Amino acid sequence: MIPTSTGCTTARKRLKWGNHLAQGYRKPRYDVEGLKAVKLELQTAGGSRATLLPERGGLLSSLALKSADGMSRDVLWLSHQFDLRESGWPAGGMPLMFPFAGRVFHGLTPFQYELAGKIWQMPLHGFAYAHKWRVVAADDRTAVLSLHTSDASRQLFPFDFDLKVKYTLNDTSLLIDTEVSCLGAHSPLAPRMPMALGWHPYFYLPKWQGSVDATARLQTSAQIQLPVTAIGGAGKPTAFPGSSLPDHQVLHQAHLSNLILGDLKSDQALVEFPASGYAIALGWDPSYRYLVLWTQSGQEFHCVEPWMGLPDALNNGAGLRWLAPSESHRSRVTIGIL
Repeated sequence: MIPTSTGCTTARKRLKWGNHLAQGYRKPRYDVEGLKAVKLELQTAGGSRATLLPERGGLLSSLALKSADGMSRDVLWLSHQFDLRESGWPAGGMPLMFPFAGRVFHGLTPFQYELAGKIWQMPLHGFAYAHKWRVVAADDRTAVLSLHTSDASRQLFPFDFDLKVKYTLNDTSLLIDTEVSCLGAHSPLAPRMPMALGWHPYFYLPKWQGSVDATARLQTSAQIQLPVTAIGGAGKPTAFPGSSLPDHQVLHQAHLSNLILGDLKSDQALVEFPASGYAIALGWDPSYRYLVLWTQSGQEFHCVEPWMGLPDALNNGAGLRWLAPSESHRSRVTIGIL
């Protein structure tokens, strides 16, 4: 099993992640004519690779890991229509959802929330994916990206914050360490900063005999399932039928295309590809309490997303965290290959 947990901590001191790595910082590359797009490429001696796009929402756009048979396996899917020049939802790779995963609501109105006596707008999955990130440090196997408060973020979220993500690439796994720091509030009516972030990996479904591998299946310890409602909230929980051994659910089944899983009894889930002979291991620490499953018919991906909270966590409180000024929260997600 891949080591996944560093624990969930709240600290007064901010992390100091490897300033010595800065000397390995890679110069910007021009990947699109007329556009300066910083592209960080991590690689191990064993041939595993990861690509980060700091100026495109800090997106982890690709990941390839070496499986036990020595083959390099593409882990993440990215559409051929992906455009570096845009700032909308990337619909591929592994974007971070911050400050809230999913939708927030003001009453029954989505993408709005009430805080500090005011109604605020909040896009689906937050705003971190739409902003340019800064490269704090990087070398061949490690990169630290940072997103800081901006005038644009203050229009959506009345807090000063610092968000750091550290990527560490190994031959068979990628470690993703996240630190969220509250630097201050803008209203005495809301002295603490709320957040319930999540990750949205688009796991690539390999081809088998010319079509998407229909044997792909999920192994999870989840005990309950919650449907996603018509307006994008969380429905009533029921027992998850995959919670009894052998804990396998074939992913192409319709009921697994838009579903929330909870009451996770372990810190790992497997996305298995029996026909192709390997599996993706997704791990998380106790900060993450839910897995969200999502896909689109006919596409070559299936999302298995670790979320801290439920949709509309700001109002229902499920998985929501409040950070006072100078407080930080750290969490870890891992992706491995078996």
